Amino acid sequence: MQPLLTFPARRKGDVYRIPHEVTGIAGYAFYGCQGLKSLILPDSMTKISPNAFARFTGLESIRLSETLTSLGSDAFYGCSRLKIIVIPASLKEVNGLEYCGIERIYLPEGVEAIGNNAFSDCEKLEEIILPKSVNEIKSLS
Repeated sequence: MQPLLTFPARRKGDVYRIPHEVTGIAGYAFYGCQGLKSLILPDSMTKISPNAFARFTGLESIRLSETLTSLGSDAFYGCSRLKIIVIPASLKEVNGLEYCGIERIYLPEGVEAIGNNAFSDCEKLEEIILPKSVNEIKSLS
C-alpha cells in the first residue's frame, strides 16, 4: 500500500478515481488543481495529509473513504467550490475544512471531536449537524 504523492497532471477528465492500492494522500498532492471536479477515494484510504487538496479550486465533490482515520489540517484549504461533504464515522476528529466553500456538513455518530479551526473562515457554511458522540470542540471551530 502506498500514498499518492501528486495528481497525474496530464490526466484528462473531470472525475478521478484514486487507485485502490493508495492508502493516503500526501500534502499538496492536488495543490492548485483546477480542471478536475470530483474525486472518488478508495476504501483503502486511511490518511489525508495536511494541505492535500489546498487551493484545489475545481473540486465540487469528494467521496471520503469509510476507513479514513486521519484528516490533516488545511486539507481542503481554499476549495471554494466544495459545497457539501459527508464525513465517515471512522474519522474520530474532524479537521481540514478551513477557508473552503462548504455549505453543509453532516457528522455521523462516532465522530468525537472538532479540531482547532476546523471550520474557520468557511463563510458559506449554513449548517452543521453534530452527533451525540461529539464530546470536544476545540478553539475557533
